[in-house]
Amino acid sequence: MQPSGTSPTGTATEIVLPLPTPQTVADWLAELPLAHPERCLDALLALLRALNAKPDLSGPARLVLADTIRPRAAQLAGQIDTHSLDAALPYPPELAQRIETTSQLRRELGNLYAYACPASRSANSLWLGDADPSLVALYRAFQHWGLALLDTARLYREPDPAFWPDLYRAYRLAEAQGAASARFGDPGEPPACRTPLGQFKRILLFAMADYGRYRQRDMRLIYRMLGEWADHAAWEARPVIGEQLARFRLDLDSEHGPYRIRDDWMPAPSCRFLFIGRLIERLLDKSPEQRAKLATLGLNGHRLPTLLAKSLFGPAQRRSERLPLHQPCQLFIGFQELVAALDPRPTHTKPRLKPVNAGRADWLKAASRLELLPMEHEVAEHPRQDERALRADAVIERLLLDSSGCPRDEIWGAAAADRTGADPGTAGELLNTDPHGYCVLLCDGGDPKLQAGSLVGIAEAPHPPHISVIRWLAQRETGLRFGVELLSPSAESVALWDELGHPQGKGLLLPPIAAVRAEPEILLPPTGFHAGVLLRLSGKTTHAGFHLGRLQEATASFSRFKLIPAPLELAL
Repeated sequence: MQPSGTSPTGTATEIVLPLPTPQTVADWLAELPLAHPERCLDALLALLRALNAKPDLSGPARLVLADTIRPRAAQLAGQIDTHSLDAALPYPPELAQRIETTSQLRRELGNLYAYACPASRSANSLWLGDADPSLVALYRAFQHWGLALLDTARLYREPDPAFWPDLYRAYRLAEAQGAASARFGDPGEPPACRTPLGQFKRILLFAMADYGRYRQRDMRLIYRMLGEWADHAAWEARPVIGEQLARFRLDLDSEHGPYRIRDDWMPAPSCRFLFIGRLIERLLDKSPEQRAKLATLGLNGHRLPTLLAKSLFGPAQRRSERLPLHQPCQLFIGFQELVAALDPRPTHTKPRLKPVNAGRADWLKAASRLELLPMEHEVAEHPRQDERALRADAVIERLLLDSSGCPRDEIWGAAAADRTGADPGTAGELLNTDPHGYCVLLCDGGDPKLQAGSLVGIAEAPHPPHISVIRWLAQRETGLRFGVELLSPSAESVALWDELGHPQGKGLLLPPIAAVRAEPEILLPPTGFHAGVLLRLSGKTTHAGFHLGRLQEATASFSRFKLIPAPLELAL
């Protein structure tokens, strides 16, 4: 046994590493303190780095050691993945470090597999070992590098500079050995990704999917979708097939990822091209067979495949230049915080919701998983005591009364009656703007809980907040920045009442704006409302009845509906 000094994450923990033999490594893995995943991740990362730094290890020995480590690494990484699926940004430092360590762990495990391949002809090659070609090692290398990229995406960062050269070098080796299309019987992967080329294409497509626009859970679903249909993307050494032009280009001799083909590109022998026409058609397919397939992948409906198709096809051409600003602003993030900023008066108590035709067992089952409520709901005037177990973020503002009749804020100890002092919000800086939105830099301080698709108010003193929605996030050296699309320069906070006179909380009324919307729209909580419902709105300037029209947008933060004026006899 040999000590390695401090842990890879910089803590003062000394890690004792095993000798590089399969049996000693297996015994060492069995003794890891699984109750402390951080220590286990540190230890595994230190072991992998030590093994990758040994030039005297043979290729077969590396392959056996990698296969020995892989199950334990997958177990620990899976635990971290579960905790980060719905986390808001900025991450707590501990969670950010865990995700970063997991990404490095998968990257180093992929390197260990890659180093088990035969040496290349270059004296400066990263590929070590003297074994015969091992196709499974290349396959596993691509597999773990793809997962490392998925972890990097969860951090909303770009991969490190060495990622793409290593990936291209491995593909060149697979191509030179005629192993790129070799198929493996891996039940853990879809058929389209059971080849090194399939794994390679999934990595490229995911990198071009503009993953900063998605929540972490959606990223995983996108990665799964791209793996399922990677064979629908054609991979060629020429930019044109018949009359079809390739969408993406990459240079295997470069240090950069793939990029969209533009008019000023120059061909080179090391260039390869991706054609995604068939893949786009498959993503936009709305047949019953496609719906059934999406259900097996864990998707409910066509929203995410449609968004993915738009991301891959490319962003719309910018219609105006961005103007630099560098002005301070205040941010009100999330539906409830924005409502409170526009109208700090206490909200009306509203009845609890229950799923339509759902029995006690179904409700408790959903509560135990802390899942979002289904989209269809009806109003219940007498909430059940046992339903208080549900604390999912999307419905937490709808938990109002228990059997004692006390308001929720009194039960939880909040001073609901004293909300006259408006929340100052979170500090930010407007970096640049165009007529459609802003690029915002988050300043230090507070706990803003940013997520793609979240509603956010942007206030420049002394003006009221502009209403916008977060469209992308990116972690840079200067901090966390995000792009927002403006929905309206202003909004009116309105109290909501159903047709029976029961209060339904508050919403944000968006006024008509020329060239944007001809009719008013309303922002509501993400669950509990659907098209056709009659609501009476009461605000500072609005007192009218409306039917909810077409659902314009739905995220985990809000729902946006068109409003249809109700007949006078119904509105009163």
